[in-house]
Formats: sequence, C-alpha cells, structure tokens
Amino acid sequence: MNIRNKQNTYGKKEYGKRMWAVLLLLFSVAVNVLFADNMSVRAAEAPQPQALFLFAWNGIGEDGELMKLDLGVNGTLNDGREVFISEQGIVVTTDGTPVGAIAAADGQLLLSLYRTDGTFRLDLMNGEDWANYGINNISQSGAAALVLLPGQELQSIALTEDMMYRSYTGIWFYGIGLDQGTLTSYSQN
Repeated sequence: MNIRNKQNTYGKKEYGKRMWAVLLLLFSVAVNVLFADNMSVRAAEAPQPQALFLFAWNGIGEDGELMKLDLGVNGTLNDGREVFISEQGIVVTTDGTPVGAIAAADGQLLLSLYRTDGTFRLDLMNGEDWANYGINNISQSGAAALVLLPGQELQSIALTEDMMYRSYTGIWFYGIGLDQGTLTSYSQN
C-alpha cells in the first residue's frame, strides 16, 4: 500500500511539472498571439498591459465536456473609481475607461490589466455547472495560473482549496487578490 501511495505521489508531481511546462508554453503563445500583432496595429487604441494572468484548466464538467470557467474582476483604483467587467467582456471603470481585457479559449482565460494602481479581486468560478446542475465543482477543475506582474518574475500559482471562497449565492470560486501590482490574499470586501 505504501509503494502505491509513493507512486501516485510521484505521478502527481510529474503531472504537475508537465502541467506547469504546458502553462508556460501556453502563456508565451497566448501573449504573442493576443498582443504582439495587435499592439503594432492598435498601439494608439489600447495601452500596453502591465499585468498578465493566464488561467488554464483541464477539468471535466457535469456534461462530460471540458469545464467552462468564468473570471470575475472587481476592484478600486487609487483614484476611487470602481473596476468591473462590462457586458462586452472588457475590464472598465465606472466611467467606461478601459482598464483591461479578457481573452478566452477552451480551457484558458487570459486577463491583461493596463493598470495596477489599486486593489483588485479575481474570481475564477464554474458558474455553468452551478447554474445547470447545482454542483460546486471548481475544486475538480485542475485550474492553475501563470502571472506576470510589473518588475517581477513569472509566477506560477497552484489554485488550492485554501484559495477557495463562497459567494453570497452559494457558488464556490478561487480568489486571488492584487494590491498595487503585488499578489495578496483575497478579500471579499
């Protein structure tokens, strides 16, 4: 029995290493595809990203397909303006000023923030299975994140149960905090 547990632990570690390598590759490809060509063409339209968050997962949902996770972004800039995701999927302030953008693909979400001067709350959730089946299964998503912040090295984040929170509607989600461009503990306030 002990040998099997050691083999499972080793297998999980190897799988984790492979997952991080894949995430790093996806991060570099996503940044290049999403920003490299567009930046030269639309440099006047959108500011350069200051922070990048790549979320990736491989969990299977209740419908037997890859989970469809959602990302919520809320916060307050230092000037007091609230930040949220608009209906168009753009991160904006209350007066409509763009603060970031979200790009999505199967099993991936890329958040780029143009500003980091403030406090932000990032919520990664499986709202589809919750809405359709009443299942809180975010912990089975296999989600992880790669984060690139101003003046810092690329960081990998294993989304673990100690990063799970429950909303007032009952849905469980992973929470990440960002304060002045630095990762912090999540605060539901």
